[in-house]
Amino acid sequence: MAASAQPRPGFWSKIWHEKEPIVRTLIGDFAIFIIFLFLLTLVFLALRALGALGYAPARITILDRLHFYAYLAVYFMFLCDLIGKVAMYIYSNIFGKKIEAVRDR
Repeated sequence: MAASAQPRPGFWSKIWHEKEPIVRTLIGDFAIFIIFLFLLTLVFLALRALGALGYAPARITILDRLHFYAYLAVYFMFLCDLIGKVAMYIYSNIFGKKIEAVRDR
């Protein structure tokens, strides 16, 4: 009885096997980013609704500024996180050291 031969993995399955940990990490971060973006969009729409209802323009301006800095903080936070994760991934590939935060997150 002949042993059944295992099929050789194809090109794309090799590529996916190599890149899957970093893709899984980035998908999780992307989901969190979309949630924050959705919440900030709701706040934007609420500010426009307040303006349409006749709320004081000076107070809307203050709230609008706070909203702008919230956007800025979210973008900056995710940019720093992305740069850090990519740097750790590159470091682990160059020096051959596995970093748990990138590989198993």
